[in-house]
Amino acid sequence: MKRLLSLALCATIFISCIKQKTNKKPAINPYFDKAYKFRDERRFDSAFSNFNKAKDLFLTAKDTVGAGKCLVNMAYISNENNDYLGAQEIALQASKYFNLSDTAQHSFISYNYSILGLATYQLSDHSEAQNFYDKALKYVRKPTERSIYLNNKGKAFEETGNYEKALENYYEAISIENINKTEYARILSNIALTKWLQNTTYNPLPELFQGLKIRKEYNDWSGLNSSYAYLSDFYAKKDIDSAMFYAEQMFFITNKTKRAKDRLIALRKLSLLAKTKDTKSYLKKYFFVLDSLD
Repeated sequence: MKRLLSLALCATIFISCIKQKTNKKPAINPYFDKAYKFRDERRFDSAFSNFNKAKDLFLTAKDTVGAGKCLVNMAYISNENNDYLGAQEIALQASKYFNLSDTAQHSFISYNYSILGLATYQLSDHSEAQNFYDKALKYVRKPTERSIYLNNKGKAFEETGNYEKALENYYEAISIENINKTEYARILSNIALTKWLQNTTYNPLPELFQGLKIRKEYNDWSGLNSSYAYLSDFYAKKDIDSAMFYAEQMFFITNKTKRAKDRLIALRKLSLLAKTKDTKSYLKKYFFVLDSLD
């Protein structure tokens, strides 16, 4: 069964924000910590502006690594703001400031490649996204981050219909010790969905509901959005009432996540699943949200 708007859905689900602070605070650069504060508060315009100012100050002080860190975060913000070409451009610029042979820089190098993977995935170049994730995995230092990158690489394979390779990456990701519960739920849900896409007689519900339970327990709003989307897709040709219920839950969650893109996906699902008399109302809301993004 073909998923609805699968590209947009997966990208919103599997995007992960890894803080890239170092133990040593940057000297004489008041913009740097301020930028992180704004970023963590998701005040992205202020964060981007301060990272840009911090970058210029680092370059004046001939601190190219500091400038690279700022650019990595600016690329992350661009990706979160759906500016995928901008994210690619900034991340590629950031890569020029890092030294691949310096192990102290590997966490930033790895994270930068992961952002390139995310942005490239969103632009539907899934093969190139896989290449960027391979580079991220080459330089990753923390097992938990390795799990995230393997999951994202698996998602890129899934989008091309290579379910065997997708599952290979998912299984490796979920086997890593000490991954947190929400990451476990993310990978488990992806495994269930992919096995169902590979064989539509497979019943993914036990794993999907297990993932949903974990996400509810931890108030993982982005993860809940994913769970409801997967469940709606599963029921779309089996039980319209259930498919509608989970699409409605997905739409409700967007009030928590404040992500317009997720809201568009939920409204698109609802418009396709709704009775004829309700379709127009959902489409009207869909185009209202779409216009707000311009």
